[in-house]
Amino acid sequence: MKRLKRFLVVLSCFICLLSCEKQQEWLNAPRSPDEVTLETLKELQSVLDNSMVMNSNFPSIGQLGGDHYFFSENNYATAPPTEKNAYLWKRDIFENRASVDYADGYLKIAYANIVLEGLKEIDISVNQQTEYNNIKGQALFSRSMIFFELASVFCKPYHSQTSNDDLGLPLKLSFDVNEIVQRSSLEATYEQIINDLLTAGPLLPVTPKHKTRASKL
Repeated sequence: MKRLKRFLVVLSCFICLLSCEKQQEWLNAPRSPDEVTLETLKELQSVLDNSMVMNSNFPSIGQLGGDHYFFSENNYATAPPTEKNAYLWKRDIFENRASVDYADGYLKIAYANIVLEGLKEIDISVNQQTEYNNIKGQALFSRSMIFFELASVFCKPYHSQTSNDDLGLPLKLSFDVNEIVQRSSLEATYEQIINDLLTAGPLLPVTPKHKTRASKL
């Protein structure tokens, strides 16, 4: 019995020490994005390679409202309100709810902006220039693609005669979370989309190393 008590005391002390170590790790962990630094090309590439963010959850309500999409009665009955409203072309699709499509889109844009800003802070050698260009091209392509997807769903169709007056997207081009960006014109939105693409094109390889990455094709 005494041996068991000693064992329990030793085990308790060990758990306490382990907990203190874990707590110290938690206290040392960055508590805001401003405290996180990405210091290598490999780290910046890993941001873009987060497929759960960058390659999924594109705006879907435009697809739901298309004439090629069909809900069975059972599927419609169990669908979320936003999907039902988009399917039926109701005017108030979101019913004062936050839009997942919109939020996920701007999360991807934030990732792209993190990479683009991080690249400006990195000193590279001549041998790293191709990798640097590739990462920059991927980030610009991703930002352009998401702006296009969001504009297709949340803005009016582009028309040259009204594009300067029609509202476009808030063109968030930095990762500064304190920066508030107002909606631009639709003309400015599509100019940003095209400029990002034109800049990305020469920087990208013909064939990507992984299929989830952007390329010239």
